Amino acid sequence: MKKIISFFTILFLGFIYLSAQTVQPTELPLAVQSNFKIKFPDASNAKWTKVNDTYEVSFINKEVNTEALYSDKGEWKETSWEIPLEYTPQTIKTYIATYYPKYKIKEVELEEVYPSSEKLYAVNIAKKKEKIELYFKVSGEFVKLETNKPKDNNKK
Repeated sequence: MKKIISFFTILFLGFIYLSAQTVQPTELPLAVQSNFKIKFPDASNAKWTKVNDTYEVSFINKEVNTEALYSDKGEWKETSWEIPLEYTPQTIKTYIATYYPKYKIKEVELEEVYPSSEKLYAVNIAKKKEKIELYFKVSGEFVKLETNKPKDNNKK
């Protein structure tokens, strides 16, 4: 049974990998190019991929690792900025230490998503193979969690 699950997991990951296509800047729709340059005029080292109808770009903006998503029509969908752990608000670190004491923080990002443009911290934490993504308002208030584990966890 484990072999079958492993096979399908590898197959699925391979499909995801193959479905993301590297795109050269000259191959981008003009609306995507234009809107990216307007929103991020200081961007450098942009690397583009396309998954289905979404263009994803990873780049450096004002010395910060940044990612953004655009529709094939050039509409901005999301931006996320990598946040070093030392710049993560103490309220978030305290929350995680209190409710998830055996977990380690793996990654912190600040995300802004269309249409609300509300910024949220997305904090990836892990304990062995278990991974959870916690979301917090900029104020540090907990919003929600996402996990692949069954939702029998009543933590807030």
